[in-house]
Amino acid sequence: LEQRERVPVIIRLREQANVASLARQARATEQAAGETARVRTVVEELKETARESQPGVRGLLRDEEAAGRARNVRSYWIFNGMAATLEQEAIDRLAKHPEVESITLDETIEVPETEQRPRFPTWGLEKVRATKTWGEYGFTGKGTVVGIMDSGVDGGHPALRGQWRGRAGDEAASW
Repeated sequence: LEQRERVPVIIRLREQANVASLARQARATEQAAGETARVRTVVEELKETARESQPGVRGLLRDEEAAGRARNVRSYWIFNGMAATLEQEAIDRLAKHPEVESITLDETIEVPETEQRPRFPTWGLEKVRATKTWGEYGFTGKGTVVGIMDSGVDGGHPALRGQWRGRAGDEAASW
């Protein structure tokens, strides 16, 4: 970093909630008091871990803010850490703090488009000799209307998205 340049970072603390123990506790709470109690148990434990372990690092970040080397400091209980925009000197001080596990750039990662590979027939299609019908007779099912008796169909699924009759908004014609 150049002098006075700031970068957005994510700071993760060493202290984390014991996930295995928390899962057991949440399941027991759910059995005793229901799903809402299970969720409340998990959230309260994560918040408690953050409350107990973040003050030292938050204090260091307050000092860095006062010195003008940090800004946009935000605490997160969901992963027990913080986000901030820091200068190099502040990053160096944080990296030496015993309660800090890691400091990474806070950046959006773009996943590149992938090429779809051809899908090979499943054993069921082989069993009914569909591939032979496709190859020898050219029957692929194109133009055929397929009816489904189910509790619901995901018309947005990639295999159906461009073919589902209800995609144009006339779902009544799709029943």
